[in-house]
Amino acid sequence: MKKMMISALLLTMCVAMSGCSSNQEPAQKEPSVQTGEQSQGDKSVVIGVSLLTLEHVFYQDIQKAIQDKAGELGVQVIIEDAESDLNTQFSQVQNFVTQEVDAILLCPVSTVGSSTAVDLAAEAGIPVFTLDNRSDSDKIISHIAADNYLGGEVAAEYMAKKVLPEGGNVAVITEPDVESCLYREQGFLKYFEENPDTGIQILSTTDGDNDTNTAMSVMQDLFTSFGEKIDAVYTVTDGMGFGVKSAIEAADSDARIVSFTGNPQALAYIAEGTCFTATMRQDPDAMGGTSIENIVKYLKGEQVEKEMLVEPIPVDASNVNEYLK
Repeated sequence: MKKMMISALLLTMCVAMSGCSSNQEPAQKEPSVQTGEQSQGDKSVVIGVSLLTLEHVFYQDIQKAIQDKAGELGVQVIIEDAESDLNTQFSQVQNFVTQEVDAILLCPVSTVGSSTAVDLAAEAGIPVFTLDNRSDSDKIISHIAADNYLGGEVAAEYMAKKVLPEGGNVAVITEPDVESCLYREQGFLKYFEENPDTGIQILSTTDGDNDTNTAMSVMQDLFTSFGEKIDAVYTVTDGMGFGVKSAIEAADSDARIVSFTGNPQALAYIAEGTCFTATMRQDPDAMGGTSIENIVKYLKGEQVEKEMLVEPIPVDASNVNEYLK
């Protein structure tokens, strides 16, 4: 009876999605299945995980944290890479529903539009938890993320007090289509709106498309427009910061970078004393591990918090050695 209900739900949701999907089916990748050691006599809990992307080190670290915690708690995780594609992620959730997993952990590709997948799972009786990015669905059990807005404010305060204490001109390179990145931008800009006495002027806010090469091209254009007026750059991801670093070095500029993520390569650049001055480090170990802990608690009937936010940590030359692996 349960399988009949799921089949009917899948058919209904596929019809609903046909109006906004391409006719071409997304390529399917083999999932990464990790099984935790089971205590004798325990029934395995299976959790379907769809990560936004595994291209970036941050999500690779989250994947490892999820696998480690699953092994520790004796549960099984099926990990899929959504490859930053909403239709691919929806297909992965469909598969999780068909497999009748016990819960789904979703890093939404997009806040807007993810409710279709969440609703499909919820109507099949499968609880959905989100990690890093939010969903526009009201059926999410619990959400865990870095406090990206606060992180943006912390980055701005660092910029004002440590990088440009006498004031100066800052360019912002952002990614408005990803909610977490948008919050990092908003928190950063809000700080300077509320603290006009810093003497810092925001020269521009430009979309870097969360891509290293795009950010490098954007930075080259900014040098054409503003030249030596640029004293520092804030990028909402380390990946874009790497492109900015290349452009700064090619232009022989003294501009410095404050970024966001805590990517190991960013930490290495900080340790080397490059223009990459600081990054706001998220804690992928805490985020991934706590997500699995919350799911297991919920499935046992225990109360879990609706939202948990992890405060990012500024990392610069003074503390980088603590985080280098």
